Amino acid sequence: MRIAFLLCLFIYYISFTIVPYLNDKINLVPSIKELNTEYEEILSQKRAAYAEYKQVKKDMQTYQVAKYDIDKILGIDGQQKETKDREKLR
Repeated sequence: MRIAFLLCLFIYYISFTIVPYLNDKINLVPSIKELNTEYEEILSQKRAAYAEYKQVKKDMQTYQVAKYDIDKILGIDGQQKETKDREKLR
């Protein structure tokens, strides 16, 4: 029990004395300003990608509606479509 307490005390001491010193020397932890600029950059990339995703999704839905309409006009139902697909595979 005493060893565990001493180990915790040692880790606590190291976290407040050695780690800040090492961080100053080799920059282990980035500053808040650096993190905020990186976050803003990633967020802008995410927003641009999401806008592109929304446009592609909208186009896909439009194509699916057009395909459905064409299938209805030509009188192709699901079963006929499956038989045509099987014939193409043979």
